[in-house]
Amino acid sequence: MKAQPQRRGGGLRFLFRLVKWALLTAVLLCVFLLASAPFYIYGRFNAERPIAEIAFKPLGPKRYQATLATGDLCTLQTYEILGDQWQLDASFIKWKALGTLLGLQSLYRLDRLSGRYADIEEQSVMEKRWHDLSPHVLVDVFPAEGGKGIRSWLVDTRYGSSVYLDIDTTRKYRVYATEDALIARPVEPTPGEPAENELAVVIDKACGQQPGVIEKLSRRINDAIFRLL
Repeated sequence: MKAQPQRRGGGLRFLFRLVKWALLTAVLLCVFLLASAPFYIYGRFNAERPIAEIAFKPLGPKRYQATLATGDLCTLQTYEILGDQWQLDASFIKWKALGTLLGLQSLYRLDRLSGRYADIEEQSVMEKRWHDLSPHVLVDVFPAEGGKGIRSWLVDTRYGSSVYLDIDTTRKYRVYATEDALIARPVEPTPGEPAENELAVVIDKACGQQPGVIEKLSRRINDAIFRLL
C-alpha cells in the first residue's frame, strides 16, 4: 500500500525534470538563433564580391532618385539624394585567428547612402540628405560609437569604408566589397538593358534560392523581439 505513492512521486519528479530540460533546451535554442541572426542579416564577403547596384533618375537641379539594390541584388529600394555625387558607407569586421579557426567569415554592413557635392564650398553650405541602411538586430556586432559589441578577444578590428563617384543618369554602378574596403565601377550596358538604365530585378537561380531553416528561424526571432520592444 505504501509503494504506490512513491511510484507516483517518482513519476512526477521525472515529469518535472523532463519539462525543465525541455524548457532549458528551448531557451538555449532561442539564444543561439538570436545570436546567429546578425551573421545572416549582415553580409559576408570573400575576395571581391558585388554587394550593391545603384542607378539614378533626375528629379531637378542636383536632385536625384537613387534606385538601390543590395544583398543578393534582388530587392530594390528608392531614395532621394542631393548633390552631384553619390556616396555609400559601410562597416567592416575582421576576426582574429580564433574566429578564423571557428570558420567565421569577415562581415560588412551597409550603413548609409548619401549625396555629396564635388565643390567644397557647395558641400559646406548646400542642403544634404542621408539615408540609414543598417539593419535592426538585437545582438549588434557593429556597435554604435561607445558600444562594445562582440568581445574584442574575437574581433581583430572594426572600421569603416566609403566609396563615392559622380552621378551619371545614363549609367548604373556596381559596388563591391573587397577584403578590406568598398570599390565601385560603372556597369557596362548589356543587350536588353532597361530604359534609362533603371535597375531591374532579374529572377535567376541566385534570386530564387530560399534561406535555410536556421536562417529563417534566426531572422523571425530577431524581428519578433524588435516588434515587441
